[in-house]
Amino acid sequence: MNQLAARVAALETRFPPTSWIYSNNFFKRALALWGHIFVIQLIIALVIWAVVFGCMVLFGGLAATMSGR
Repeated sequence: MNQLAARVAALETRFPPTSWIYSNNFFKRALALWGHIFVIQLIIALVIWAVVFGCMVLFGGLAATMSGR
């Protein structure tokens, strides 16, 4: 187990994390998390919007066809 911990420590010193999530500054960490959450919400909203828009086009076209327009 100690060997694994030593290998992890060596990797951490060789490849320091560059993401703001690992920053010691609270505001950098907060902005990084907010940015990640914002992007995920944007992606989810776009997918939901596309599904709803597709349903509106499909069912709107069916309703127009059935009404004879």
